[in-house]
Amino acid sequence: MISLIVLLPANPVFSRSGFEPVDPADLDLARGALQLWGYVQLADQAALVAAWIATGIWLVSARSFALATARDARISLGAPWAVLGWVVPVVAFWFPYRMVNDVWKASVTDRTARPRYPVGPWWGAWLLTAVLWGLQVYLLPGTLESGGGSLVPLEVVISFFMLLALWRWWQVVDGIQEAQREAARWIR
Repeated sequence: MISLIVLLPANPVFSRSGFEPVDPADLDLARGALQLWGYVQLADQAALVAAWIATGIWLVSARSFALATARDARISLGAPWAVLGWVVPVVAFWFPYRMVNDVWKASVTDRTARPRYPVGPWWGAWLLTAVLWGLQVYLLPGTLESGGGSLVPLEVVISFFMLLALWRWWQVVDGIQEAQREAARWIR
């Protein structure tokens, strides 16, 4: 989202065709925005690593609690996959979904209290965001050479799906946490 805000001042320069004259001040603004955008992308990557670590720790904990409290809990993946499943090539497309889905099913037994199934919409939005990020990295060199015109619309789409994924992730985490708090009350 911050990436989008950083790019907006440079949009007038990006949206011009290659034959229109560009005011040098606008060009300097666009170059500065692109440089700042690069730094924001680095900060985004650092935030993603921090979120990956926090998610891995939380997911291992939620998995352990679900296995300890749910009699019929079936979690098909081992604890290391709660962390590694996000970064191992190929399996990263379905292992995180599978782990979170299994923890959801083992934890949330009262399906009337929460949205019936928020794991699928979250994972779909997250995968789409990841694919669009990959597309952005793939298209970036040609985009910058041609003036950066497609960066802003792509950032809008990425921001939308990232916000949708975060909202759905919040629902999943909140649902699991609430169900596990309820289960903990019965244990005491």
